[in-house]
Amino acid sequence: SDDKSNKNFRQFNFSWSLGFISGLLVGLFLAFSLDDYFAMTFAFIVSFTLPIFSFFIKKESELNHTVKPVLNKNQNLNTQEMESVSPVKKSNNKMIVYPIMFSWLALIVYSLSKSIFRFNYPVFLKTFGGASYFTYLIQLLIQIGQLAGLTWSNSLKVYGRKLSVFVSITMIIFGSFAILLLQDVLSISIISACIGLFIGLIQGTSLKIMIDYNAANNTKKFSTINEILKGIGFGLTPIAAGVIAEINIYAIFVFLIIFGILSLTMLIFLSRNVKRKNL
Repeated sequence: SDDKSNKNFRQFNFSWSLGFISGLLVGLFLAFSLDDYFAMTFAFIVSFTLPIFSFFIKKESELNHTVKPVLNKNQNLNTQEMESVSPVKKSNNKMIVYPIMFSWLALIVYSLSKSIFRFNYPVFLKTFGGASYFTYLIQLLIQIGQLAGLTWSNSLKVYGRKLSVFVSITMIIFGSFAILLLQDVLSISIISACIGLFIGLIQGTSLKIMIDYNAANNTKKFSTINEILKGIGFGLTPIAAGVIAEINIYAIFVFLIIFGILSLTMLIFLSRNVKRKNL
């Protein structure tokens, strides 16, 4: 049901977001009270310790999105007739009104935007001579904003999610413009902290589309593709941003503006048939 789906989605978002937030709080405390190297050593040890716990996690069986046909006592179907009965879907899977390309492109925008803001902020701090522990603080605010965006997205209707993506990408573009114009660490800190809300809204919509496509087709194929796209976005973007930062630390935001405008245009085209009056 929609209620059960939204509840599971909400629990998933809170679980990994709160884990992320807790890690940033610990990192902020260690970097502020001790030093960065101790925080990095602690993170290194924990990262190799946590996978051990995965061996003790009970894995659930494959989800079954279909139910068997219900027969009354007067019916007497043979095996061939039983196989010919079409299964009934348990969920409406409303978000499949969006083309799956909408989810994939939105996910790329999300991963690129978050990677750029998270990677470049420490570079700005070093350039302006700011304390390194502020990196943990700003990324903590980004993650809190992202959790708020995910939670908000989960409460929106089908058409509302479309508008939230458009508004969020527009705000990311304006935020990038503002960084290029202002070029001071306080403004960059405020903009970076606020950007979490918008990337959360984008991520929430792209994930919900993927989940409904998986449910409608009884497969995990779409989630696999989404994870690959996220991995590419979070893996390659910092490398590219690092190379560009050696030339000009603001140049990556020029790329983000251009990419954001092109992506927004494509997303508007892809979702042209998703209208309020049809939902």
